[in-house]
Amino acid sequence: MTQKNIIVAVSIPAEQEFLQELLIAKGYCVTIVDDGKEVEAKSKQLEPHIILIDTVLPGLNGFQVIRLISHDEQTKHIPIILIGAGELANEKWGVRQGAAAVVTRPLDAQDLLEKIALLGNAGSNAGLMEYLQMAEQRLAYYIGPLAKILVNKAAQQTSSEVQLYQMLASNIPDENDQKEFLASLEKFAHQK
Repeated sequence: MTQKNIIVAVSIPAEQEFLQELLIAKGYCVTIVDDGKEVEAKSKQLEPHIILIDTVLPGLNGFQVIRLISHDEQTKHIPIILIGAGELANEKWGVRQGAAAVVTRPLDAQDLLEKIALLGNAGSNAGLMEYLQMAEQRLAYYIGPLAKILVNKAAQQTSSEVQLYQMLASNIPDENDQKEFLASLEKFAHQK
C-alpha cells in the first residue's frame, strides 16, 4: 500500500508541528506549506490525497486556494479540509468554495483523523457520504431534543405550529437554510 500524502497549510507554527507529528505517526507522508500560492502549486505537483488548509495564509488566503483547487480539472478531486476558528459564516463560505469538511480550533485530533480517513477513502465519494451520514446522526442526536423543547415552549405562546416554524425560520437569512430548518423542526416536533 502506498503512503498517502497530505499537504498541511497552516499559519501557526505550533499547529504545523502538531499536525506533522500526528499525521506521520498515523503513517501519512506530510508536506508542510505556509503560503497560499505554494499550496496551489504543490497540489498540482504532488497530487496529495488530502489538503488541510488554514483560512489565513500569506499570498492567497485559504478560501482563495480552495476555490482555485476545487475548480481546476487537475486538482478538483482532492478533498480539502478547512481549519477555522469556529466562525459559522467562514465555515459555510469555505464549504461553498469547495472544502469537503471543516475542523475548528482548538483542533481535536480524533475528529481530524476521522475526517481524513473518511475523505481519503480511495478518492471516492464513499468516505464523504459515510462522514455526512455520521454527521447527520450526531446533529439529529443533539438537535432533536432541543427542537422539541423549543416547539413546546413556543407553542404555548403561538396558536399554530406552522406560524411558530415560520417565525423561527424568518430569523435565518439564507432561504435554503430556512427550508432545511423548517423540515428538521417539523420532523423532530412530530416524532414521539
